[in-house]
Amino acid sequence: MKKIKENKKVIIFLILIILVQVFFKIYLDYNKEDFFIDELYSYGLMNYKQAFIFEEENFRENWHNKEYFDDYLTVSQDEVLDFSPVYYNQEEDYHPPFYYLLLRIATSFTIGYFTKWSGLILNILIFIGSAIMVFLIGKRLFKSDKYALLLIFIYGFSKFSSENTLFIRMYQLLELQMLFLVYWYLKNYQKEKLGIKDLIIFGFLIVLGTLTQYYYIIFLIGVLIIALARYIRKKQIKNILKIISVFILAQIVIYMIFPKYIDQLAGNSDRSSSGNISISEKIEKSIDREKQYFKIIEDSMFHLKISYLLVGMLIVGGILLIIKLMQNKKAKITLKSSTDIISIIVPTLFYWYIVSTTSPYIDLRYMLPLFFFILIVIFYLLQKEIEMIIKNRKHVFILTTVIGVFYATSFWYKPHYRYQYIGNKEIIETIKEYKDIPCIYLYTHFDVLENDFVQNINYVRQFENVYIMDKTNFSVNKLRKILEGKDMSQGIIIYDKEKEIGDKIYRIIRDMNEFTNYKKIVELKSERIIFDEIYLIY
Repeated sequence: MKKIKENKKVIIFLILIILVQVFFKIYLDYNKEDFFIDELYSYGLMNYKQAFIFEEENFRENWHNKEYFDDYLTVSQDEVLDFSPVYYNQEEDYHPPFYYLLLRIATSFTIGYFTKWSGLILNILIFIGSAIMVFLIGKRLFKSDKYALLLIFIYGFSKFSSENTLFIRMYQLLELQMLFLVYWYLKNYQKEKLGIKDLIIFGFLIVLGTLTQYYYIIFLIGVLIIALARYIRKKQIKNILKIISVFILAQIVIYMIFPKYIDQLAGNSDRSSSGNISISEKIEKSIDREKQYFKIIEDSMFHLKISYLLVGMLIVGGILLIIKLMQNKKAKITLKSSTDIISIIVPTLFYWYIVSTTSPYIDLRYMLPLFFFILIVIFYLLQKEIEMIIKNRKHVFILTTVIGVFYATSFWYKPHYRYQYIGNKEIIETIKEYKDIPCIYLYTHFDVLENDFVQNINYVRQFENVYIMDKTNFSVNKLRKILEGKDMSQGIIIYDKEKEIGDKIYRIIRDMNEFTNYKKIVELKSERIIFDEIYLIY
């Protein structure tokens, strides 16, 4: 009876912590002002009739209204039951389709209306699943509900978790898939004989994880290395054969569902190739990449420099653990009980090394799903270190809680979330003031191929009329022709990406005699885009 009451308390605390974190994340989501290019692609790829809007025949050298661009990002009434873009667009892209299927379902609740909330609410729902898995993994590692609840608190309020929920991409779902995989392994690795149910679940996890993001395969291989090493040591040949058989069958199922899977994996490998460079250059490049990724960890996991105290404590703890193991034979029990955490450390390191050395860009998003596993390793070792120093269990929990709460809330001081894009709302509101004025969007063919237009689509869609024009053909005669019949009483808008292009544009347009002046409205700066400048010619 007492145990039932305790379980009810744990469930109540679990629900309360997750609810508070959900409201916290909704608050952060509310303040998200703009999108990264890949977030806009998430909407376009799950919905539009072809993967890239700029490849449409009528895209260039044509006038388009606001609805034309909104159509790329939204599901219309007659498209509700048409899920084909989810599948076929991913064949043209570099990612598998499962996340886009979920996003497509989410956007079906906002027919004909583009909103950040479709993707953000989906992320929050996935986060709830992740939080539950964090609790289960924590309970498994610490054999304690209290530590599992504390782990959820630290995880849910961490900066990296918030960034993951803010980012409308498949990485929140990838994290959940990795958590499922780790929990499955922790629950089953000690079994002498894996049952049919265990194997079916394992195969199911492989299929869904791989169809979410291909980086899942890297983490999966890390888990398989640990599993096979254990089964070999225990001479459990049947378990080895079962695991390998399920893995092979899962690959067949994935290929049957998404045949482009193999080609895309090969394509992704090509994108990360280092080319013909010397060994010393490769080493130098690899070291530089590691430094940059460690900087990402610093910004996303240790927002305040004082958090490095945790790392220092871990180093001291590691030394103390080694000394204790050498001095005390009973300490071997501690080593044996660390099998679970070693099962997390190996795939974490494997994922880190492969992704940090091969990712097409050095970027936060690739590591977001891994940060929890880094956190849990630190948290586990920290708790064990305190246990070695303090014998009273209550005091150990209190001190661990104080450190954990401090870590989780330390970044609330001068918070900065990359994927909120604070400040961009003002830019969008400024653009809206000129929405009724005809807009000429200048491009070069190379720029379009580089996908810059999709980064700009959230700005371009604010205008009621936009002409997509090749800047190499920019001339007075062409401009006169395309503006024929348009209301130019307030002037025209020129949208271009080259810095200080204004004077050049003005000299050309001045010859039209309709306009005598120009002014810069906004200047945009963002990753992978050097400059975008918008001018009013009047």
